[in-house]
Amino acid sequence: MADSPVVEAEPAVAVAPSAVPARDKRERWFELFLVLAISFGGALYSAVYLYRHGPSATPMFAGSRWVPAIGHEIIVLLLLWYVLRRSGRTLGDIGLRWSVKDAGWGLLVALVAYTMYVGAATIIAVVHRFLLGSLPTAFAPREFFGHVTVPTVAYVVLAPLCEELVVRAYLMTEIRELTGSAWLAIAVSVVFQGAYHLYYGWWMAVSISFQFLIFALYFTFWRKALPVVVAHELIDLVALTRL
Repeated sequence: MADSPVVEAEPAVAVAPSAVPARDKRERWFELFLVLAISFGGALYSAVYLYRHGPSATPMFAGSRWVPAIGHEIIVLLLLWYVLRRSGRTLGDIGLRWSVKDAGWGLLVALVAYTMYVGAATIIAVVHRFLLGSLPTAFAPREFFGHVTVPTVAYVVLAPLCEELVVRAYLMTEIRELTGSAWLAIAVSVVFQGAYHLYYGWWMAVSISFQFLIFALYFTFWRKALPVVVAHELIDLVALTRL
């Protein structure tokens, strides 16, 4: 089933915005904002705060502090499941289907996305140094997260699943179906996801956004969430080794 043609996997994409009743559209917009606010409202606020004040503004994540963070991720996934269920949908309707082949494609998506990230970071650094004579400010993960613990690993494994299902599969599906614009869905998804990574500094946040752009483009054209989940998992696990 997972390897069936794309036209069979994305019936909702063909629905014009006008085909969705006004009342249902209002409810779906409200649910979208609610899911985003509960999922990443705190992360967005913290990212902006840390961008302004730096890593010293908050203590490093100790092992005990990862536990509630993991609990929050689980609650977010349950909330997403509930919101979809209210409208008679499942995670499969927003693109999450298990397939060994799709999981394998995640490796290629990861390589392309990581290459884009490195390329963007390099270009921004070169231009900034040429124009201003110095590298832009950026912060390393260790400055926020400290040493790796078992809860850290659990969180890093769970977080990409939560991010890609909410900010990629769900958000992009809703905006595309409610507005009819795939490009608006891409822009909102990438900008929002990049915004709550501002704690790395604008240089890294913009660079990472190019990685998210690859994820968004892949999801737009193939409507499959598993490859971008796997790609995000792989990239985050590589980043974890730097801690």
